[in-house]
Amino acid sequence: MTRRQCVRDVRDEREVTAPAGRGLTGEEIAAHRGISPFTAETRISRATTNATTNATTKPGAPVTGPNWCCSPASRAWWRRGASGVTPCAETACHHRRVIAIRPKPARCAALACLLALAASGCGLSAELDRERNPERRPTPSPTRAAPSPASATPEPSPVVPVQRERGCPPSGLRFGTGPVDAAMGLRAMTLTLTNCGKRSYEVNGYPSVRVLDETGTPLTGVRTVEGTDKVFMAPQDPGPEPLTLAPGETARAGLYWRMGAEDGTYLRVAPKTGRDAMNVRPQEPLDIGPENTLGTTAWAPAS
Repeated sequence: MTRRQCVRDVRDEREVTAPAGRGLTGEEIAAHRGISPFTAETRISRATTNATTNATTKPGAPVTGPNWCCSPASRAWWRRGASGVTPCAETACHHRRVIAIRPKPARCAALACLLALAASGCGLSAELDRERNPERRPTPSPTRAAPSPASATPEPSPVVPVQRERGCPPSGLRFGTGPVDAAMGLRAMTLTLTNCGKRSYEVNGYPSVRVLDETGTPLTGVRTVEGTDKVFMAPQDPGPEPLTLAPGETARAGLYWRMGAEDGTYLRVAPKTGRDAMNVRPQEPLDIGPENTLGTTAWAPAS
């Protein structure tokens, strides 16, 4: 064995014996050292064979394995002309001294080393962490942001101010609408007026009605007329009559139109033209726009 080969073999064995002592497998050592798994297993097996041979050699006998280094006893053995023993370089002896010892103390020392390695931590991940962080600085663990408590999403306020669903408005009058009736392209809806105040209220004539879209803008081309003559197939309007509503009483009027393609979302209504108006959202939209006519009947007592 030449000096170069002996030094190389010692270096190769050192690359695998330390990780193997920490519990790494041959595949883990191969991946970490950049060698093939077969090469790693071969070096581990060779190092194990040499260690076993050294531990079982009789006192005073040299190590005769394929990768041995000279102890003083081994050099003396070779000088006496032992057959089959090849000398090794002094440099290799400096890097790795193997002295023949008795089997039992060697096994005890090996067991103690393995226990120390096991206590210090094993595995490929531990060794890689030691190489990446030799100063053992604590690695900050990623922190997860605490989920913010679910907050109740406030309902958006209506774009168009409308009459409150309950209670009596300051005017003492409350408007209401019925469902939309449909037949042969004709649409009809009932509009009601209730005296929710403490005084009587006189009603005479036709309601004032404008149809608004969802933003509160009047629908294009939709006009309101008194009577039903301008709406095809609408029933005849009986005409206006004076009417007095006592507190709690209700009057009604009919709204008629032909089916259209654009919906009206709100109605801006007043008891008659010139009185204070209020926005009302009907139970159902009016499919009246665009360019259409809304006919109304006069106020009459609700039956």
